[in-house]
Amino acid sequence: MMEANFEEQRKDREAALARQNTMEDMIDMMKSSLESRDKEIQLQREQMDNLIATLKEQNIEVVQQMKDYDESLAKEKAAKAALEERRQKSEISGMESEIMIGPSTKQTITKKMERSLKEGFDVELMDTLKKFLENTSCGNDIPPQQLDELRSLLNNACSPSWRSSIEGSQQDDPSLFNALARAHSFVKPILEEYERINTPRRGEVVDLTFLAHGGVCRPLLKCISHYWNDEQIESINLYVPWGSRLDANAAYGIVTGEISQDNIAFNGFFHEDQRLTKWPNDLPRDNTLIPNVVFTRVSPLEDAWRDMQELHSMLQRQARRGICVPFLPETTNIDELPLVILCVAVAVAGVQLDRKYRIHIASCLYPMFDEPRILVHPTVFDEVFPRVNCDQYWNIPISDRPVTMTMRFDTAPSPDVEKQFPILNDYLNWPF
Repeated sequence: MMEANFEEQRKDREAALARQNTMEDMIDMMKSSLESRDKEIQLQREQMDNLIATLKEQNIEVVQQMKDYDESLAKEKAAKAALEERRQKSEISGMESEIMIGPSTKQTITKKMERSLKEGFDVELMDTLKKFLENTSCGNDIPPQQLDELRSLLNNACSPSWRSSIEGSQQDDPSLFNALARAHSFVKPILEEYERINTPRRGEVVDLTFLAHGGVCRPLLKCISHYWNDEQIESINLYVPWGSRLDANAAYGIVTGEISQDNIAFNGFFHEDQRLTKWPNDLPRDNTLIPNVVFTRVSPLEDAWRDMQELHSMLQRQARRGICVPFLPETTNIDELPLVILCVAVAVAGVQLDRKYRIHIASCLYPMFDEPRILVHPTVFDEVFPRVNCDQYWNIPISDRPVTMTMRFDTAPSPDVEKQFPILNDYLNWPF
């Protein structure tokens, strides 16, 4: 009986010990699980801390950019306010001193004060515009807020006639201001390089010849829209009649300045008097409507491109007046460059360089893409072919034998240059 009791007690102790061991194992497993969970929580906390730190840095950077932008706007507003205050003080001062000076003296002083105020405003405005363009012209697209600022700067610095010519038109569009920023980055270094090498005299008008593959299309534009202000562009000369193509001989004559009313000629279907009544095709500063002239970049085969680079160098050496810009180089991000954008970009750069330019264009003025909307059909009985829709200068018939303007040489160019003319003709008449 005693042995049975001892045996039962032994089994109870072993069972209790087994339960104790099981509990300890469960406790160890729970401890291990908790430790593993603690490590995961710690890792997540570190990741969260890193993310918060990164977001704080980005937020600080964005806040700083917004602060810089606000400071820039504040400085511009302060400058305008200071100029307005100076103007008002000048008017009050002029009224107070009116009885002490004669009418003629007062008029002279007033004109000087107005000129001084205007020059001060122009300097501030152009400095802001210059910084803005330099900061944005390298990008492909400008954010809408910056586009509004660029539009405001251009409208404040331009002539009233230019502003009214684009307001409410198809030109008053974000694409215009994006294109202008890119054109400015293309044109300004070329003009700066000329200033650095040639150091023209103050007040001297510099000739700028632009040779490119181009044509005409819609929309119709006012001539005045090509003149951003009244000081920087003396004239814009297109030479070629509307609806005509350009031959390499004539292009060479435009670049060298040798072309004239007496040595031009025309090839192709032509039944009109071949003597021009006006020379050259000079754009007036008025609201006369003309087609949109657009230059396009051509990407020929590699061998042809090498030949064109050689021709580029030759034309630069042959140019006897000012600056020659042959072609749209592959290094730019410009696929198309409207004439109106080119002219405004030159004018803006001209203000910054204090220089006036005479622009010469060597390009075809033939319809692009067989553009039917740019043509007007004859209303006169004896006319058969349509013409380019244009109120200015001279437009010629568009037939299956396109008219090409060429040039007769008094003295032939060097053989090295003349052998490149077929390449130049291929470039100028490259299909759209």
